[in-house]
Amino acid sequence: MKRLLTLMLCLLMCLSFTACKDKEKTKGAKDTELTAQLEQEIRVLMEQNLDCYFVYFVSPITHTTQQNSDGYYGTDGAYFEDYNALKTLVESTYVSTKAEELLNYPSKETPLYKSVGGLIFTKPDVASFVEYNIIWEEYSVEILESSDEKCTFKLKTVDLNGKEYTVEGAAAKENDKWLFKDIVH
Repeated sequence: MKRLLTLMLCLLMCLSFTACKDKEKTKGAKDTELTAQLEQEIRVLMEQNLDCYFVYFVSPITHTTQQNSDGYYGTDGAYFEDYNALKTLVESTYVSTKAEELLNYPSKETPLYKSVGGLIFTKPDVASFVEYNIIWEEYSVEILESSDEKCTFKLKTVDLNGKEYTVEGAAAKENDKWLFKDIVH
């Protein structure tokens, strides 16, 4: 009887141990899938982020000679159809506080871009622009930490001279959507 009881206990322990291993495998596969999805979200946000970075800090949207009374110029509609398209891009890339800050860059009184009758007007002399030499055609994404609501990540690419370039960033969920907490460049 003792042998039978011992055998049954051993069998139960083996079954529970195997079940735990299967659960760990399932959890590991699920974590890998979630990480891959998050990496893809970061890539989409990075593309949008680069568009924003370029029009705000590298080269303003090409403007026309049409000028209004406060010195703002009309812009070429080839890049953004109207101001709402620019605003939508910024708000779908950054958390609300950063989006508001960027839409009012460099100041709320004199932003780089503003809506005039729904169209984008710009005043490029209110901001300084920088030269940018990082290549983002091929880059790697590494999730450093993540939870259901926030994550940190590292991006690796090269500059125009072929030198490795690494930058870290953070994203958070707002209204069930991943958004960058700050500009990544």
